[in-house]
Amino acid sequence: MNKSLRNLEISDIAFLVAISVVILWVSYMAAAYLYAKSQLIPHSVLLVSCFLLLESLLAACYSFLQKLGQAFVKKPKMPILPTTPTETGQQVQERLAGIVKQRGENVIEQTEEFKQRRKDAIRDYIYWAMAPLLEEKELLALWVEYREWLDRPLYKPIGRNWRWKNGVVVKHIDVRHLTWNIARRMGLGVDVDCEYNTANCGSFIKQLFPDLCKNIKETTLSQCLCAEPNEGNIKIDIPSDKDPIAFYYLDSTEQKEENK
Repeated sequence: MNKSLRNLEISDIAFLVAISVVILWVSYMAAAYLYAKSQLIPHSVLLVSCFLLLESLLAACYSFLQKLGQAFVKKPKMPILPTTPTETGQQVQERLAGIVKQRGENVIEQTEEFKQRRKDAIRDYIYWAMAPLLEEKELLALWVEYREWLDRPLYKPIGRNWRWKNGVVVKHIDVRHLTWNIARRMGLGVDVDCEYNTANCGSFIKQLFPDLCKNIKETTLSQCLCAEPNEGNIKIDIPSDKDPIAFYYLDSTEQKEENK
């Protein structure tokens, strides 16, 4: 009984004490009744015996009722957590290889897309810039030479005496500015490893425009590609940091305002 009392709450103990008081009175009356019938056993022995017997019965009934109540109370079920499948070492390697491959393909696609967009911008610029200077039938041939140069920096162009429009004075300053504007979009002055350096540009101009450059050295062309930026029919077109491959088709005054 003492062991059971350790696990009881205060309310349970109070209830048992109250019942024990009642049992004490009942035990006293039972002992008095039995002692009146026969005085062989002392009254105090009868009182203690009745009290202990009734207390034992009370404890037994309480323990039985407690176990019966626990049997009817359902224990909460533990939630079943979904198991996460564990990848094997080979599966992890295959998944990572797929990520690397996809990323590499995306970079290649973006690079090719950028190159094509830049080439299209340069083509449109050449047609726009040279249309007032060169006969229309010559524009395609000029673009073909520049296109080959864009694909192969060391390409040696086929020079010719170009048919310039009547009444238009064209000098090497025009093709110098034209070539610098294009080479700048290809990385000139920005990329230290750019193959479109000033020496390359000077050589390309000298070979492509022999009629305009017959009295000027290749090294001189290389050194003055963007000299006198606001002179000539074609002005220097400085690209913007926001879009380094775009051309603005602006004269020098408008371009300065745009770059502010």
